[in-house]
Amino acid sequence: MLAETSSQSEFVHRNISLAAQLWLKNGGVSQIYQFGEFILEARFIGGALSEDLTQTIAHAGCTPAGDDTPLMTVYIVVSDEMNQTSPPDHWPFPEECKEDYQRICWKPELGLAMSSDDHRGIWHLCDLVSQTGVYWVRSKSDMPSWEFGSPFRHFIHWASLHCGMTMVHGAGVGIDDCGVLLAGAGGSGKSTLTAAAIAGGWQTTGDDFVLAKSGSEAECFSYPIFDVMKLGGMAEALFPDFTSKALNTKRASDEKALIPISSVTNNQFAKRLPLQAILALELTFQDHSGIQPMSKIDAVGALAPSTMSILRTAVQETLRDCSALARTLPCYRLSVGKDPKECLSVLREFVEGLR
Repeated sequence: MLAETSSQSEFVHRNISLAAQLWLKNGGVSQIYQFGEFILEARFIGGALSEDLTQTIAHAGCTPAGDDTPLMTVYIVVSDEMNQTSPPDHWPFPEECKEDYQRICWKPELGLAMSSDDHRGIWHLCDLVSQTGVYWVRSKSDMPSWEFGSPFRHFIHWASLHCGMTMVHGAGVGIDDCGVLLAGAGGSGKSTLTAAAIAGGWQTTGDDFVLAKSGSEAECFSYPIFDVMKLGGMAEALFPDFTSKALNTKRASDEKALIPISSVTNNQFAKRLPLQAILALELTFQDHSGIQPMSKIDAVGALAPSTMSILRTAVQETLRDCSALARTLPCYRLSVGKDPKECLSVLREFVEGLR
């Protein structure tokens, strides 16, 4: 067991060290971003992917004050552009999913974190002690669209845990700085309802992943991460003006449109949104939508599992933080009917009652 741990630690540190050496040798493009209450520096070695991976996080770009230092630094390496061998086929980590050749490692007591997609040649490795990571890509041509829509999500997830925040799979929407967190697994209607809210003049911090910070009920906030909403199926037809702004114009028929929120709003992409409640979405396709109180346990069940299944690491910490958020805020079930505009009307009346 000790030999395995040593081998895993050596693997992570060796690849981060190699990326740091490539940066010193080749230089590149450095970008600084602020997500919520922490700063992340992305170092694109040789400039590779510096434009492709920054479209949906450009809103977070910042110039730190003199005493602000990045909480996390991430090196970006593209193997085929650097004539650099990718991490080897033999790994000191077990495969988590043989079909897609995925691996994870979450050992905070040893300072190790990793999430890989070996099948597509994408690796996220991090030294949690130094808060230094490497985002290693075999080839840009192998990267799926979600990597461009939600870049550095694993590093943002790991960094948020160090500053009392949590990355959650949910949407933040609100009126006049009175916001709610919409929770639910993929397909529950978060994106469609968020698009309807944006079209209706609401504020938002995102429709898929947001950063949440919980304290007292008066100190719960949602912060944006990715400037993108993902619309597919019926939602694309309902909001054609939004769909026309999609980044992935050559997407497959089953691929969601990635639409920059800032391109379809008028200062509605909020930098911070106070949260007053959690609403778990449930599609009913009935004529009328409705909102009813729900238990804290059921609210955690709507928020935590989908977050954990997508982010895959730090599951205990994610469950802990989602539970804390549910304990702090009132929790409700939003039964979503067949008409998004009607549902938004119900939600508007509810939110106005919270103010």
